[in-house]
Amino acid sequence: MTVRVQQLNKNKRGKMAVCPKLPKPKEEGWWILLGSEADDELLGLKRINIRRHITTTNLSFLCPESAGQHSLVVYVVSDSYLGLDGTSAVDVQLYPC
Repeated sequence: MTVRVQQLNKNKRGKMAVCPKLPKPKEEGWWILLGSEADDELLGLKRINIRRHITTTNLSFLCPESAGQHSLVVYVVSDSYLGLDGTSAVDVQLYPC
């Protein structure tokens, strides 16, 4: 699955997180998760850094055991800021091998 993440805040301070209590600067990082809410199952996980305000990455995941239509959810979670998470519902059609 290909995931494209676009940062809407195009600030001039770079990609460094605001965390004054850390001993050295920390770069913003993001986690891409793919899950099935119906089965309460995590299918894929990948850590990314957003470069040039847009990043496209391939997310490998374990397919559910049954073929057919599945409703999955893509989560984008910040490792630097609380509450700066996003979700998107994805419907996929899986075919038997």
